[in-house]
Amino acid sequence: MLVERELQKIFQELMANDSVQIFLDGYDVSVQVFDDSSKLAITTPVYFGGNYIPKSVRAGIKKSPPFDRSQTIKTTLNINEETYRIFLNYLGSTETFNNNKFSQLLDDFCHLAEEWRIYLDEQDKNDRVYVNAI
Repeated sequence: MLVERELQKIFQELMANDSVQIFLDGYDVSVQVFDDSSKLAITTPVYFGGNYIPKSVRAGIKKSPPFDRSQTIKTTLNINEETYRIFLNYLGSTETFNNNKFSQLLDDFCHLAEEWRIYLDEQDKNDRVYVNAI
């Protein structure tokens, strides 16, 4: 949970630059406001492929994951083919935001990002080829 001082710093940077990059609970999170600060976008990487994204990982983002998806926030995933990364994204309105709601949103987002990371790493293991040493 973010403390008041950290929230104020984030809000000040958003007001000045319309975007901020924060490191929260071990996650590199990008926050951006747009449309006259009426909308908010949050994104973080949840999968890092070396030089490719395995088929099982691609298939994993298309089906329902085993963790609880009945979160209070609606998110999407997208693949960046150039960097072999998968990102978790949130898009919402800022109209009813206050410090507590924003802090809770970031906490929920980071929790969901962690669930996706664990799930996609498990899917990645399905494409590994094991070789017995002689």
